[in-house]
Parts: sequence; C-alpha cells; structure tokens
Amino acid sequence: MTIMSGFLMPHPPLILPEIGKGEEKKIQKTIHAMNEIGSLIRSLDPETIILITPHGNLFRDAVVVHYKQKLTGNFASFGYEHIQMSFDNDLELADAIMSISERMHIPVLKLDEELKQDYDLDEGIDHGALVPLSYILHHYQQFQLIHITYGLLKNTELYAFGQAIQRAAEELDKKVVVIASGDLSHRLTRQAPSGYAKEGKIFDEKMMTYLQANQRVDIMTMDSKLAEKAGECGLRSIQIMMGALDGLTTENEVLSYEGPFGVGYGCVSLKVIKKSKDMEIYNLIQEQNNSSIKKMRNKEDALVQLARKALETMVSVGEEIKLKELDLPQELMTKKSGVFVSIKKEGQLRGCIGTIEPTKDNIAQEIIANAISAGLYDPRFYPVKKEELENLVYSVDVLFPPEKITSKEQLDVEKYGVIVSRGHKKGLLLPNLDGVNSIDEQLSIALRKAGIQPWETYELQRFQVVRHY
Repeated sequence: MTIMSGFLMPHPPLILPEIGKGEEKKIQKTIHAMNEIGSLIRSLDPETIILITPHGNLFRDAVVVHYKQKLTGNFASFGYEHIQMSFDNDLELADAIMSISERMHIPVLKLDEELKQDYDLDEGIDHGALVPLSYILHHYQQFQLIHITYGLLKNTELYAFGQAIQRAAEELDKKVVVIASGDLSHRLTRQAPSGYAKEGKIFDEKMMTYLQANQRVDIMTMDSKLAEKAGECGLRSIQIMMGALDGLTTENEVLSYEGPFGVGYGCVSLKVIKKSKDMEIYNLIQEQNNSSIKKMRNKEDALVQLARKALETMVSVGEEIKLKELDLPQELMTKKSGVFVSIKKEGQLRGCIGTIEPTKDNIAQEIIANAISAGLYDPRFYPVKKEELENLVYSVDVLFPPEKITSKEQLDVEKYGVIVSRGHKKGLLLPNLDGVNSIDEQLSIALRKAGIQPWETYELQRFQVVRHY
C-alpha cells in the first residue's frame, strides 16, 4: 500500500516559539500532538509527503499543484522573514497526479512560471504548509514534498482528486503520507478572530467525532451551511485526504483537540491497515448528494421554483420561461417588488443579482429576469453551465421599500439589509448573510461594493426582506 497514512494538522503560526513568544504555551496539547505526528512520520519513512492547504493560491474552480523544482517559503507576512524552509518537489509524482486528474475530468492547474505570470500568483509556499512541516522537520527530513491548494469544488470532485493521488502513488510505487492542513472553526468564542457563531462548536464536535469513528461519508457530506457559519478552513483538505484513502481501512486516533484562542485545532492520525472494498465510498457520496438535492427541491416554495426553472430553461433550451404556462400564486402576478435571486453551489456563492425597486410588471417577471441575470450575467462569475444546474441551490429575497436612516446604530445585520450611496455610487448588502456578523462588517462590504471610501460622507438606507428557500 503506497498511501501509508493520513494526518490532520492545524497551522497556527503562533505555535512556533519564535512567533508565539510564549502564547504557544496555551496550546501544549497541540504541540505535543504535532511532535507525535512527526515521530509517526519518521517511523513510516515516506519518500514523499503530499500536503493539502487552504492558504496557497486558491482558485474557485480548480485544484492547484505547485510545480517549481525547489519549494520555498517563509513567514514574512507575519513579520518573520528569517524563518524560512525549502523542500525538493516530487515533480514525477506531481505530473502523474495531474495527468490522472485530467483523465478523470477533475479541474487541476499546474503552478508553473506561466500560470504565475498570468494570474500574478505567489510562488512561495504558505503558512498552511509551513507550520505543519516545521514540526515534521524536527523529526524527519528525508522526503520530497508536493504542495497542493484545494479548490472550491464539489465534494465528489475533491474526493476524486484524492483518488487520483492514490492511483498516481500506486503507479509509481511511491511510499506516501498525506497531510490535510486545516484549522477547524474560527468562531468558537466571542474573542475569536472571526467573531462567535454557535455553529462553530457544533462543526468541530461533528468533525472530530466523524474522524475518530471513521465516518467518511458523513465527512464528505458535511452540511456546507454549517461549515460556512463555523468559519472553518480544513474541511476540503480533509475531504481530499478521504479520497486518497479510498478503499483503505484505517486505524484512526484523535491525538488532540483544543481551541483556547477561539479557533479549533485538531490533530488526527489515520494509519492505513489494509485494502477494503467497504471503504470505496464514492458512489455512496453521490447517492447522499442526490438525496439531499431531492429533499431540498421538495421543500422549494413557488418563488424559488420559479427562479430555478427560469435559469434551467434559459441554460438548457436558450429561451425564457413562459409565464402563461405556469400555475403561480396570484400575488406573484399582481404585486410588484424589488427582488434578489441568490445562487449557491457547494455552499459557495455562484451568482446574485437583484433590483432594489421593481422594474417589471409583477414579482414573477422580476424573479425570472433576476434569476437569469444571476446565473448568466453576474460579472464576478462565469455563466452557469448546463452540467451545473442539478447542483445549484437558490434563494429569493423579496424586498420591502427602503427607508432612510441617520446612524449605523439603526442597523441590525440579521433584520435589515443596508444601502449606501454617494452621488451615482450605490452599494447594497442583503440581511442575514453567512459570514457577516457585525454592523461594521456589513457596512464595510456595502461601501466596497459601491466604491465609496469609509471616510467619505454617504447616505444610509435600510430595508427588510422576506427570504424564500
């Protein structure tokens, strides 16, 4: 078996004594576990360590494989440029992984000089890799490294990429250890860097339970809304690692978990024992996905169904859906209102377009127009493709007329959306959005969307919505 083990490792820079300057003493359980992982890797004697990080050059639609012969990085972004590391890249294995991924139709990018120039990318390896590697190096140095940054892909694609890692290692008969670098929730306490969310503790408890019990399907189908509200950065790293362990029985051990700074740090060992057909779970993941989508579709109300059918019809047949052929509630045909249509894919925004005030004859027409615009004309995204339609999740916000306010104290991020305006510049943010936890954050985003500087004078309005799922 060429995949010898997998490990979950966190990446707080302050765990390094040079950076923590004493703060690292508050996470001694994590330090002990990181050193234990280093010792375990030394005993396995791998030729290559494959490390998956959330903090490299992140692309929404592809995994990125670093392709520089010498992989180097430092902690300059934290003020410690002198803490540097360098590793030999296993280009042979990297080539095999990318080749197999392409044959499996998994979007993958080679981070070479051309890609770096095209997208102005950072060629150094990030702290998400450097922190775990620093502890491994205390115990073991005789390895090549492959540095991978996950993409915001659907769970089956991440799992399949992990399968490609395993197949490449088998083809080249290489002894490989896989590291999933990732912190868990960043929102465990009110002092946490990203604020507090009750979902943080729930996410962390579920993840650590699933890893200990080897509940891989549950890991792969973790609720994306829960993960987003928890503010984690490790789920996708773990999901790729699950794919790399496809068909392999593992002995799992939670070595530590703690969150003294409001961020969850988990260290887990997944030692490969033997091959097992029972651990081939790709089809189970797909079945669970289909079941979840079916349940969601069954719960859609008339407004969300109309938004979905409007985009599906336009993408599939190139025509606008015909209102006269639909049996819609009377109020959708007789009332007017501003409407926003939001589309998500795998928990990530895929498009959002709306109107503050009505521009069509009725709400139904407003929904149709904005659903099509959100899917095809949101300038932040490529147009939705036909093969994406079955995985999209829709919500529709029907707006009440906005009212002027004189102070941000009159806002409430859960109850009110906000509109900021200065001359012809205008920015809007809907209420009750995942990841927007304070009035200041809400205002900052709206101002940035409007192109208004925070120190400039501007007008404020607030509005309420009825949100439909």
